[in-house]
Amino acid sequence: MSAPNVIVADIGGTHIRLAIASGGAVAPATAKRYAAGDFAGPAEAVRHYLEETGQGRPDAACLALAGPVLGRRVSMVNNRWVVDADAFETRTGIADCRLINDFEALALALPSLVPADLIAVGGGVAVPGCRAVLGPGTGLGVAVLAQRDGVAVAVPSEGGHSGFAPVDAVEIEILRHMTRTHGRVSNERLISGPGLEALHITLADIDGRPRTALTALQIIDKGLEDRNSEAWRTICAFSAIFGTLAGDIALLVGAVGGIYLAGGIAQRLATVFEDTDFRARFEAKGRLSYFTETIPVHVITGAYAALDGAAAAYANLGAPHGGRRPPK
Repeated sequence: MSAPNVIVADIGGTHIRLAIASGGAVAPATAKRYAAGDFAGPAEAVRHYLEETGQGRPDAACLALAGPVLGRRVSMVNNRWVVDADAFETRTGIADCRLINDFEALALALPSLVPADLIAVGGGVAVPGCRAVLGPGTGLGVAVLAQRDGVAVAVPSEGGHSGFAPVDAVEIEILRHMTRTHGRVSNERLISGPGLEALHITLADIDGRPRTALTALQIIDKGLEDRNSEAWRTICAFSAIFGTLAGDIALLVGAVGGIYLAGGIAQRLATVFEDTDFRARFEAKGRLSYFTETIPVHVITGAYAALDGAAAAYANLGAPHGGRRPPK
C-alpha cells in the first residue's frame, strides 16, 4: 500500500508554511509561505493552499502549532486561534488531522539536517545524546530531542516562558523596568521579535535617551549597518541574554548533542553572533563551564525544517504524543 499524502503545516503567530509530504518526506517544490493574518484559521489557509496549487485533497494533515497540545486542541499563544483537530477535519474534508507543537516538529527535523543547513556559533563537538532547539519569533519556542532505546523522541516544552535571570547590572535594570509593565518577566518578553522591540525601548529608558520605536527587522537592519548605533547595542544585549538562556537549557537537558537556534531572527543574526557575547554567555556557567564549552551551537538556515519534522511525526519517526486520534 502506498504511503498517504499528508499536508504538513508550520503555524506560528506571523506565518503559515505548508507543503505536501509522503512517507515522511516533504516534496520541496510544494512548500509555500503565507501571512497568518490573511486567514481566519488553519483550515482556511489549507483550503486556499490546495486551491492555489491545484493539489488534490490529501489523505491526512499534521499541523505543527505554536502552543501546547492538549488532547486534540491547541490554544495558540501568540495569536487568538484555537485549533481543534475535529473541526479542522470537518472544515477541510481531510480525514485524519494530527496536532504537534511547532518546536517538537523542529526537534524531529534535527536528524535530517546536513552541514549545508547549519551555521556554527563557536566551537564544541557533538556526541550522541540529547539535543535542544530554541528560537525567537513571534514568541520563543523550546524543545528537546532525546534518545530512548535507540529511538529519537521529541519532547515539547513551554520553556520560552521560563523566568528571565539577569546576569549583570544592565540586565538587572532591564528586569526592573520590564517588571513595572509585565510583573513577571519571562525570557520570551526579551528573546522574541516583540522582545527585541521592547528591549530597544527599555535600553533607551535606562540610558535616558528619547525612545525610537522600531520593528525587530528595522533594529536588526540598522544594527548590522552601523555598529556604533543604538540598534547594535540592542542586538548585543539581545544576543547576550539569548546566549545565557541557551546555555541554561544546555545544562538543564544535558544537550551534549548540540543546541540548535531556529527562526528568522536567529538566521538574520547568525553571522554576527560571534561578534557579540552570545558564545561567552553560553559557556559562562561557573563550575560547569567546562561542560558548556564542549557543546556546539548551530543556527538552522532553512525556512521549512519544521515541515520536515511534521512529516517525520506523521510517519511515526519519533511518534507525536499529542493530537493523535484515539484508537476506535
